[in-house]
This record gives sequence, C-alpha cells and structure tokens, in this order.
Amino acid sequence: MSKKQLPPVLGAEHKAVIKAVSGQIQNEALCVAPMDRALCQEAIARCYEYLGLKCPEILFFSSPQAILKHL
Repeated sequence: MSKKQLPPVLGAEHKAVIKAVSGQIQNEALCVAPMDRALCQEAIARCYEYLGLKCPEILFFSSPQAILKHL
C-alpha cells in the first residue's frame, strides 16, 4: 500500500466529524477501565498499514511510573 497524503489543514467535513465525536473521544480518554490490548494493537497496526508505514513495536505499561523504569 502506498503512503497516504494527509490533508495540510482540516476541511469542513473533518471538523464536523471531530465535533460529532469529540465527547465520545473525551470519555474514552478519561476512562480508567482496562483496555483490550489485542484490539488496541490491531487498531494501531491498521493505522500504520493504511498510511503505508511499518508499525513500530507497541509497548503497554501498567502505569506512567512503569514507563519511566523502561526508559
């Protein structure tokens, strides 16, 4: 798959979609329930594939403090 060109600026259609789902996105961002890691990995991999990019290694951590130990 070839690399997709992202629009340099958001058009009216993009802004309408963002406005329509912004509440849902905010709720998901603030959610503290455990995530489905397999589903998350698949979604990330599909985004990279769509853009024609190689997916990097995806790491999950139990907390922000655990990330610091990895660095």
